[in-house]
Amino acid sequence: MSSSIRLLLLFLLLNPVGLWSQSNYGVADRLIIGTSLTYYREPGVFFTESQQTFIWDKNIAMNLNRRLYLGLSHKSIYYRSVDSYREDRYRFYMTGALLQFDFLPQKKNRLFFELSINIGDVLCDCRIGFKRERPQVVYLGIGAGYDFPITDFLSLDLA
Repeated sequence: MSSSIRLLLLFLLLNPVGLWSQSNYGVADRLIIGTSLTYYREPGVFFTESQQTFIWDKNIAMNLNRRLYLGLSHKSIYYRSVDSYREDRYRFYMTGALLQFDFLPQKKNRLFFELSINIGDVLCDCRIGFKRERPQVVYLGIGAGYDFPITDFLSLDLA
């Protein structure tokens, strides 16, 4: 992990007592820590082929004001490709920053739009089983989601 991302993470964790929290904008009133698991399987051309991907995403974000949230994300991506001749396994990592815009700032639940920029350690064209090492490949992300509060400290995130 690069030193600038480490500094940003340290800033996000320590900032509730920092300069921004002394303003009247409600900075660092909310700290959101999340994790998600994604699994998908793609059948190959023949019945003996398959490609499986498992993604574990960990993120942390805090509000800059009532509508904007700034955070960090780290994804561990495990890929497996199986055919009748061989089995290939790859492991990738992506780390980056995210910015979320909340369309429901007055409510506990959140309907948000997200932009992210991530840096990954490997770019892989796995469909043909060819792994190319490339450090610091940049990935851009766009998404949306909805946080439905279950308790005061637990929400269901639909993204």
